[in-house]
Amino acid sequence: MIFGLFSGIFWALDTIVLSYISAFVLIICFFHDFIAVWLLFFTSKINLKKQELKILILAGIAGGLGMILYLLGIYLSSASIAGVLSSLYPIFSAVLAHFVLREYLSLLGYFGLVLAIFGTFMLFNINLNEFSFLGAFCALGCAFCWGSECVIVKLALNKGTDEKTALFIRQCVSSFFSFVGILAVFSLGKLDFSQSNLYLVCDASVLGTISYLFYYKAISKLGALKAMGLNISYSAWIVVFGVFFGSQINMYLLLCALIIIFGCLLSNAKTIKIEVK
Repeated sequence: MIFGLFSGIFWALDTIVLSYISAFVLIICFFHDFIAVWLLFFTSKINLKKQELKILILAGIAGGLGMILYLLGIYLSSASIAGVLSSLYPIFSAVLAHFVLREYLSLLGYFGLVLAIFGTFMLFNINLNEFSFLGAFCALGCAFCWGSECVIVKLALNKGTDEKTALFIRQCVSSFFSFVGILAVFSLGKLDFSQSNLYLVCDASVLGTISYLFYYKAISKLGALKAMGLNISYSAWIVVFGVFFGSQINMYLLLCALIIIFGCLLSNAKTIKIEVK
């Protein structure tokens, strides 16, 4: 359980640091994931069978495409709407885990998952005037991709792939997606990236890499559903840590954070796994 909670804590810190960077979002994504590639290069054992490599490339495509769709959702609608709809990724993951991994949660576990999602919804102040069907579609596509990534990674880990290698391949593919996106929009204007932004994204990349390592370790030890249920606590930790970064906190936000954390803990109630022979 501790691995899953730490994945959410470090992802919250990563998100807070990234919020201080003023630059083109795809450049941020590229450097964020590409720096992680170099951080993992010397510690990963790239000794994969062809089937394992295909699975991990698919996970990287799902993760990278999910981020691009998330950014499109923000651009076409708003950050609040994209944030709410993308937070539905545990639902897609639960459905896929049911059929692909044969993983199930107890009724209390599913209740906790729903409670955590509800708490995340309550964090956002939605303005329906900013609603866009295309933006909503992109945000839902992001949720599907992120939910799929968790299940796909678990398939690779079940075949004996270690977490660092899985994350290395994932970040390679994800950074490639961001780089292609940069090339696609390069003609739209100057894409500058200052030295101060580079220092910040390096810090964020370290935090994000640690978060992913904890997340993949949790997926390996607990299963996709339990790990995901703990990882979504990041939205609550953002509220908690925001106080130390100068953000104002009120009782409403604190209540939402407590609901999310409580729901995440409930999601780790006993899991029933059925093996089909």
